[in-house]
Amino acid sequence: MKEDFLIKTKKCFWGDNSCPSEKKDKELKIVSNTNFYVDAISNDLNININRLNNKSKILQCKKCFTTYNNIWFNKITANKIYSTIYGQHHYGWTNYYNFINKNIKPNHGNLFKKLFKKNKKITYGEFNCPFSGLFFDIFDSKFNNTVLFRKNLNRHINEYIAGRQLAGLNKIGEAHNRKSSLALKRINKLKNNNQNSNYQEFKKYLVTDFSSMCWGQNCISKSVNCKSKGQVLFEYDVININEEVKYDINFDVFGIFMTLDHTFKPDTILNYALKNSKLVVVHAHTNLNITKQHLFSITKNFINYLKSKKIYVKDITSTINKDISANKGKDYLDNQIYFICSRNQNYINKINN
Repeated sequence: MKEDFLIKTKKCFWGDNSCPSEKKDKELKIVSNTNFYVDAISNDLNININRLNNKSKILQCKKCFTTYNNIWFNKITANKIYSTIYGQHHYGWTNYYNFINKNIKPNHGNLFKKLFKKNKKITYGEFNCPFSGLFFDIFDSKFNNTVLFRKNLNRHINEYIAGRQLAGLNKIGEAHNRKSSLALKRINKLKNNNQNSNYQEFKKYLVTDFSSMCWGQNCISKSVNCKSKGQVLFEYDVININEEVKYDINFDVFGIFMTLDHTFKPDTILNYALKNSKLVVVHAHTNLNITKQHLFSITKNFINYLKSKKIYVKDITSTINKDISANKGKDYLDNQIYFICSRNQNYINKINN
């Protein structure tokens, strides 16, 4: 079995120097399960997943309760997995087309109503994926959201962005630019004509670290990247936290939806969110049997670790009433967690049960 793309991974994911060594971590039983991501990785890298499972261990840190693969892919291979082998984020794009075609928003129960009070301007940010969190709810609250409106908007956004993809054309004329310009005018007209008069104002941001362990440049559908499409549809600004530019932004709420386990620096992301936000909401998998497309996963007990770091935190999973028949609804009380956290207890207390 090739080993040049595999590395030992034990290092505290949360930057805790007092984290115990791998030898003291609890070993969990590996259940050899696969999915379409794992099947693609196995095929394209020419590796046997069962042999990889036998070679590696799933361990759980006794301090932060994070589960992780003690042998995983190096950063170069991780980049290949998330940009080439399976560059399209299936969950995110499923959410997108469910919304466009059926007006079905990501399945977060009553979380939107729980977090946001009406008649107040909100500064809101999300991390890495534009189609996993609450941007759809914000959009739905602003517009008269009909089927025809959504489908026309989607069509014109594709025309606007893809219309300026001119590489490979023998002749580039002014007509190409006019086509995109016309599509943008149609987008703006559609939004203006369908905007509610009493909508709540949100200033929106998508924060990204462009990690090799997350979908990025190849997360496309109909020749359009997810972040680009989201930028036109939701009208958010994009912040790259790896850049030296310091953004003076204070978020009312910052959301991390199924993306905290898709960065090599989850501590940096969570600390950024806590430092710059009144309230942070995290939605994450908590399945102990992590499949091989994931390096690590938090667990239900992770919030106890945060409390030990003097971070105020509250598990709200049981109070948001997700649709158990919808996407990410099955057994969500057992295999997922929603928690809110803050450096200030008062912001936690303001969220009703």
